[in-house]
Amino acid sequence: MNKEEMDFFSLKSFFWVGVYYDETSKQWLWDDHSVLPSGMFSGLESSPKNFCASYKSKEAYLAENCSTKLMYICKK
Repeated sequence: MNKEEMDFFSLKSFFWVGVYYDETSKQWLWDDHSVLPSGMFSGLESSPKNFCASYKSKEAYLAENCSTKLMYICKK
């Protein structure tokens, strides 16, 4: 997914999007360990271990503990 595709969504609650914070590389990555496109989730700051990004709509995303129960936007 890219930023334009993410901006398409306007959801009523937060969903997991397959992004997690990698403490070793000190950056947010996709579940397949690839780096996020530039500017995507730019408001997320470095987070503690076991944190993932949840998404609601354009510019509405949070860093939450990965064990929090949420639905997925994408097939896992």
